[in-house]
Amino acid sequence: QEALRAVPPSIRNASLALGATKWQTIWHQVLPASLPGMMTGQILSGVSPLIAARYQIMVMCMLFASSGLATAVFLSLSKRALADHSRPGS
Repeated sequence: QEALRAVPPSIRNASLALGATKWQTIWHQVLPASLPGMMTGQILSGVSPLIAARYQIMVMCMLFASSGLATAVFLSLSKRALADHSRPGS
């Protein structure tokens, strides 16, 4: 929790000001910025540094995968919308 609170409010405010939702702000701004603090907290609590690094890598892979999936869905939907508009008579 301390790692999440340590993220400067300016990062959250900037994301929200640019039109991101609260969920997008947390997922794309707050979590990546707090990962080093989370890893440090795990190590200080007695978790092996290798396990802490594995968790950090797993979270980063999840963030990248969600971004890639969102991009693929967007491109698929926009391709379909462009194809519908290019047909004569539609």
